Amino acid sequence: MKLIVVGILAFAVLAQIGCSRQAVVQSDFQPLSAAARARFDGVSPVVAIQTAEKQINSALQARLDFYSPQHFRDAYQALTQAKQLSTNRQAPREAVFGQIVRMERALQRAGANRQRVEREMAEVFKLQQALDQANASRFKEHTYNKLMHRVEVLISYIEAGNEAQFQADLPDLIAEMTAFETDTIVHNALNAAALALQEAEQVDAQEYAPKSFNKARYVYDQAERQIRAQPHNSENISRLGKAALVEAKHAFFVTQKVKALQEIKKDRMEKIVLEEEARLRQIAEILSIKQLHDRPVDDQAATLATIVYRLMKAGTIAPLPPAATEKAMSTQAATAPIERNEQGFTVLSEEQIE
Repeated sequence: MKLIVVGILAFAVLAQIGCSRQAVVQSDFQPLSAAARARFDGVSPVVAIQTAEKQINSALQARLDFYSPQHFRDAYQALTQAKQLSTNRQAPREAVFGQIVRMERALQRAGANRQRVEREMAEVFKLQQALDQANASRFKEHTYNKLMHRVEVLISYIEAGNEAQFQADLPDLIAEMTAFETDTIVHNALNAAALALQEAEQVDAQEYAPKSFNKARYVYDQAERQIRAQPHNSENISRLGKAALVEAKHAFFVTQKVKALQEIKKDRMEKIVLEEEARLRQIAEILSIKQLHDRPVDDQAATLATIVYRLMKAGTIAPLPPAATEKAMSTQAATAPIERNEQGFTVLSEEQIE
């Protein structure tokens, strides 16, 4: 008796499962139009699904999942259901083809939405490209990700037909992306100078070399103002960044030199002066100039500077190339003439030179 009851219950469960499958199949089945039936006539569900998968892959390459995420999800779900129906023996072939038609219509809507998005958000995508070129995500990843999320939100407004909300949020997003682009450009141009200024502060440049440090701060601040005023003038930005870096390094090296000089004892001062003269004498010998140590050290340096300038002007020697190391840069800064003409060199009389 128990076996009979169990058998009846099992049969009832199987019957219920069969009915539910039948209901699923019927609910998923969408009658095909005459054109669709003719199109799929003689086509197997397997071949139709393979073709549909290629359409989905092409949509991914066209980034329809980005430009129209909801319509793309609808298309992908339709393809998934088509695959499930193809494995259900009770599902008619038309049910599979119906889901493929549904997928194709969703992809068509996604393509149309992409065109609207590209048209109405052209300025946003131009700014996004500029941010990517400037490596803004490396500068401030959190800010970059927040802005990109807001881009996706605007796309969803277009896809949902929420024009009012889209128009309300668009100007703010453009303004914030523009400001972030400028911040990134300033960072890229002046970050090295900012780090050099920090190093100068760490060795107390404000105390030991206040003139050099204040000049470096001034050049940095002026560079930032000019870059923000013209953030797309790449040639000017490069020049300003290099100038700020040179002055920051100069402040650092001057500070180190001042500290070293303050540690020197009186009995070593003459040695320092003689070492300075030796460096000037080496330059004089290279230029085949007679000894200059019968005059003050500052006068010796000024004489060499004027002679080198005249040789450069005559084309005898080439201008000094840009410094390739911090040591070379500090040497240039430390030996700059005190009194200069418009070319940047000290002017001496013929008697002084001879």
